[in-house]
Amino acid sequence: MPRTDFDYLFSARDTVYSYELFLNAVAQFPAFCNEHRPSADSFDNLGTDESACRRELATLFAHIIYESGQPVSGDETSFLTGLQILMEPGCQPAPVVNPAECKYEDTGTTTSVNYPAFDSVDYFRRGPIGLRWNNFYTEFSKSYFDAAAYQSFRLLLADPDRMMNEPALLFASALWRYMVPRSPKASAHALISGMFEPNQFDKNLGVGNNFGSTIDAMALDSSDGQTSECNNGRETEGAQLRGEIYGFLLRFFKLNAERDLGCATTIMTNGGAGTSPSHWFYKDEN
Repeated sequence: MPRTDFDYLFSARDTVYSYELFLNAVAQFPAFCNEHRPSADSFDNLGTDESACRRELATLFAHIIYESGQPVSGDETSFLTGLQILMEPGCQPAPVVNPAECKYEDTGTTTSVNYPAFDSVDYFRRGPIGLRWNNFYTEFSKSYFDAAAYQSFRLLLADPDRMMNEPALLFASALWRYMVPRSPKASAHALISGMFEPNQFDKNLGVGNNFGSTIDAMALDSSDGQTSECNNGRETEGAQLRGEIYGFLLRFFKLNAERDLGCATTIMTNGGAGTSPSHWFYKDEN
């Protein structure tokens, strides 16, 4: 992706979010823009290596713009406000005492039971996709800092504000959320690249190689990875806006228009192909 395109799409970005840091983050995930498989859901946007990469960029950027910008439905100029937000508004780094809604402390997942949260810090949204919840900070920390390293999981669990002091972590966390599956959900990368093959159980629940399914993979309301944006029987405002941004980006990248941009009846759950062993391994397992 040329710098000129990046500069245009993120013309209002915070200066911390540099083009170079984006490329550095992408380089840590070799499968990004480097694998695809034809899919009936792709509307011929997976026909070539270039078009598949453009589709992947459109997907990642749609979620980034939604999470870190100020997009407004019906106003495409507002879709150029992505990467403005570094951390969750209303929350501040330690030692500030934040309101309860900045805590994002999970105690129920296996990760959190094994690696409890620290009372002195808060796990609010940081970065382009808004990494949040102590268990997600633990898992990203273990991945980024080498799972084989002694207590690598503690580095961000004990100091989530390190994200702000080492900007490379910001984009890396976004690519990690996009690329890494979380059972029973496939990764957004696998879904949009066609590498994920939904079984009949998935298809019955609206899961396919379409943008709408990536909303279920990327939107996050709870520490167990669930979202209120999908499987409501109707399209939520959030899901509709994500789809609208994606449509704008399809046009920008000169790709074919697509359907299935929402997730009103979509959910990845136990019984789907997302529970199968994934392509993701920690660094010491490659």
